[in-house]
Amino acid sequence: MKITEPRALLIALTLLLTSCSMISIVEPGEVVIKERMTVTVPKAWNRYDPASSEFAEVWTADGIPLDNLWFYAGVGNGKLLRPVTDRNEKKAPRFQANMTPTEIVEIVETLTVQDGSTFKLERLTTDVIADGRGFRFDFRSLRKRDEVEIRGSGFGTIRGDRLYLILYSAPATYYYNKHISAVEAIARSLKIKN
Repeated sequence: MKITEPRALLIALTLLLTSCSMISIVEPGEVVIKERMTVTVPKAWNRYDPASSEFAEVWTADGIPLDNLWFYAGVGNGKLLRPVTDRNEKKAPRFQANMTPTEIVEIVETLTVQDGSTFKLERLTTDVIADGRGFRFDFRSLRKRDEVEIRGSGFGTIRGDRLYLILYSAPATYYYNKHISAVEAIARSLKIKN
C-alpha cells in the first residue's frame, strides 16, 4: 500500500497527539472539564487532553482528522486559547474580557487560517448558553493540507471575565451532520462551576 502525503500527515498527526496527550473514553453522562465547567454527554467520545493547555481539551468521535470538539473552559483575561510556539506567541490573539462575540469569532478565524486554510463566517446569533446570555456562530473553511471543506459551529459565553467556548468542526460532506445534534445537546447542557 502506497502512503500518500495527506495520509502520511494524518498518521504523523495522530502519533503526535497520542504521544503528547492523555487519551480516554468519555462515557455518556455528566463530565467535568478542567474543573471549570460541566457538560452532559449523550454518547461516548474520545478525549485528548493537551498536557500543555490550562484551559483547553479536545474530543473526537471518529478521529481527530474527521471531527474535533474543543472545549475552552474559563479562559482568563489576556490568555491564549491554545498554546503556540514561542516565535508566534507575541502575535497570537489573546482573549480580553471586554470582547464582543464578533471579536471572539475573529480569534477562531485566526486559529483556523494560521496554516493557510480559509474561514468564512456564515452566521452569528445570540443564544442561551449556561443559563445566560451567550452566542452561537457557524462557519465554513477549506482546510489547506487536504483541501477538504470543513463546517464548524461555536457556542460561547463570557462570565466573570472568563470565556467558556465549545467549538466543533468536521468535514462538511458527512461528519459534521453526523455529530452536530449531539454537539448542540452538549452545548445546551453547559454549566459553569463556581
